[in-house]
Amino acid sequence: MADAELDIFLGLLHLRGVMNAKNFPLDLLWSDQYGCQAFRQTMPRNRFRQIKSFIRFDCRSTRSERIKEDKFCMMSWVLSRFVENCQKAFIPDVSLTVDEQLFPTKARCRFTQYMPNKPDKFGIKFWILAELSSKYCLNLKPYLGKDEERVTSLGTHVVMTLMEPYFGRGYNVTMDNFFRSVELAQKLLDKCTSLVGTLRLNRREIPVSSKLTTHDSIFYSCDSLNLVKYQAKPTKTAVVLSMLHKGAACQTDGKRKPEAVLYYNENKCGVVVHAGFHVSADDYKGRSSTMATCCLLEHIGHSRCFDTHI
Repeated sequence: MADAELDIFLGLLHLRGVMNAKNFPLDLLWSDQYGCQAFRQTMPRNRFRQIKSFIRFDCRSTRSERIKEDKFCMMSWVLSRFVENCQKAFIPDVSLTVDEQLFPTKARCRFTQYMPNKPDKFGIKFWILAELSSKYCLNLKPYLGKDEERVTSLGTHVVMTLMEPYFGRGYNVTMDNFFRSVELAQKLLDKCTSLVGTLRLNRREIPVSSKLTTHDSIFYSCDSLNLVKYQAKPTKTAVVLSMLHKGAACQTDGKRKPEAVLYYNENKCGVVVHAGFHVSADDYKGRSSTMATCCLLEHIGHSRCFDTHI
């Protein structure tokens, strides 16, 4: 396959993402009645299918050795180039968000996840760092299962790895209670990075207090860390740990939400928008490792489509 033909193939994947045709049957993209003229004029449908079936980005003869050190070796080179170009092309605003996202696929590989709380139940889980205002993807890492060499908690390890290129620049990162801990807050503070996020009520760092009435709050402070417990409903207590907010400022009317809670609600959604740009899991089924490769290639292409609009 010539370089020009590969560029055409990648261009069609890009166009599919631009058209938001993630659930549109592939055959119909070449249809005279329902498809797009650019697909018919650029490459035959059967040739596109053939390339998608056989494309690889690593050397199969050396894979067995490389996979011992890198479980993601089949796509590591592509993913690293994608992340490198994302970071070179964009200077983010001060507010960043970290979250998990499932790239839907039913291809059988060792790190395919089943997550019943997601719209697509099967896929490969990625940790994503995105800018809040534009939802631009800045960094992403796949979850490849248990790591015997990891010495910190999973949430701390993920955030410190994703944020590494942006340490020491005064950024703030918002995250949910899966990642959040006082240990992580201290590590980020040492890197001149602030943090806002929720905590689970059963964390041992949370002081014991009497039950609050609805819409009441209680505040705690220790050095640069500020914690607020807010009784949103009779049966729902929100706990937010912030390094940005000082004092006990709250809304003066209505639900009297603290500033830290309001800030978290406005800044927690940076990664969610990317989920709508991913292909259906039913497009990639089977035992072949090539299915996982093609799936990830198309997901990365669709994320790049989203970024190029910014």
